[in-house]
Amino acid sequence: MRPAIPIPLCLLLLAGCASPAERCATAVLEDIRIIDALIVQTEATLARGYAIETQTVPYSTVTGCGGWYRGGIAPGFCTATRVRTREVPVAVDLDAERAKLASMQAERARKAQAAAPALARCAALAPDAGTPP
Repeated sequence: MRPAIPIPLCLLLLAGCASPAERCATAVLEDIRIIDALIVQTEATLARGYAIETQTVPYSTVTGCGGWYRGGIAPGFCTATRVRTREVPVAVDLDAERAKLASMQAERARKAQAAAPALARCAALAPDAGTPP
């Protein structure tokens, strides 16, 4: 059996495949991507009329196990605590959600405008910038 390659190492190897311009653009657009994801989540909350919260719930299980008893192995039962996640609807203030959405959209517009010069600098890093294919 071959040893598995750790995921962080795989990500580092894949990151080396991106061009300098792509790495630069990814770094510049990171905040915008995060805001976009939050906007989508807030729009979904408004469309549903409620939020969805993920809760982690512990529960106990009983399994068969053995142990030493008077010099021999004896069957027995052991308990183990496990966790599961579940999604629970949560009431939200829809007016506050609308205000939050408007604020995030305005912030996204500001960040996109501020990122334009940085993206132009990133495009200049491309080896074939300005040359037609």
